[in-house]
Amino acid sequence: MRKAVFFDLDGTIIDVTHKRPLPTEAVRTAIHRLQEAGHYAFVATGRPYSFIEQGLLDLGFDGFVLMNGAVVMVGGEIIFQKPLPPPLVCRIVRLAQEKGLDFCQESVDFTYMGAECKGLEAFFRSFDVPLDFFRRDFSWRDVVTYKMEFYAAERTSFADFLQLPGVTGLVDAAHGRNFELYSAHESKGTGILHALEYIGVPVEESYAFGDGENDIEMMQTVAHALVMGNANESLLPHAETVVPTVLEDGAAWGIEHCILQND
Repeated sequence: MRKAVFFDLDGTIIDVTHKRPLPTEAVRTAIHRLQEAGHYAFVATGRPYSFIEQGLLDLGFDGFVLMNGAVVMVGGEIIFQKPLPPPLVCRIVRLAQEKGLDFCQESVDFTYMGAECKGLEAFFRSFDVPLDFFRRDFSWRDVVTYKMEFYAAERTSFADFLQLPGVTGLVDAAHGRNFELYSAHESKGTGILHALEYIGVPVEESYAFGDGENDIEMMQTVAHALVMGNANESLLPHAETVVPTVLEDGAAWGIEHCILQND
């Protein structure tokens, strides 16, 4: 029986905080061995497609669950997409403007960020996100928006955004100034179910690797939850297996010991 394995990116197979924007040779080799054994390898990420480096795309993943489930791609084809409703985006933008926050809108092909958003620009630069991923000359009303990110000049509360209908979000705990907002009705878990249905793999043959709070629904959905040793504590109760950390090539270890060894 073919298996489907879903990999979070940041903190799971890459680690931009430690200047490791691409998987190590050990992780790349393990993912290729997984596919050579006849199994599917997917990315499941909060990122839009435009934020995935070419070096990651070159690994040849079978598909992508993007923007926390708002878009699902299999074999280069979008099989599911659900943008935020335009009236809701309007309310979100107005609230951001009232609070004086930098913001960007994430769509399928590009991320849209106003030229005036210098704080958010600097935030992305600090993680070596190339600015050619962005479109800077646009009208926010014309963007089909799936997810939004915000940046505050000082530590602030984003609670007002979470009062809006149909959305949820996460604050970057490191400094409390960066915030992601996305649909409360979609998650990595729902995206995985769309992918599994499309490729005809039962949930019983699904695996996921992750480390962050936005991976909880993913771990609750798959049959086999493989949690990184560096994971957020909120993820640990959902683990079937805790694998070594990202810096210890935990994904490669999990592939070899928890998936291929059981074929």
